[in-house]
Amino acid sequence: MLNWQLMSELDAKTHLFTLRVWAIPAEGSSAEWRGKLQALPNGEAHYFHGWEELVSRLEAMLYQAGYPVAQSYSEDKGES
Repeated sequence: MLNWQLMSELDAKTHLFTLRVWAIPAEGSSAEWRGKLQALPNGEAHYFHGWEELVSRLEAMLYQAGYPVAQSYSEDKGES
């Protein structure tokens, strides 16, 4: 079992988000997924269309907070 000190260290490195998703009917049998990703407690929110955009938004929010993210995100931004 984790001790309290380790749990406190993990909490300090944790980010909490809310995620809302909904389907928009599309032509054919598939639906378009949309949603809202919101950081807590500061309330920064981003809307997205599709799963790839969700991942991109999440990586961007973590990157802006100073956390390392997938190499593809930092390459897209012209950074290493």
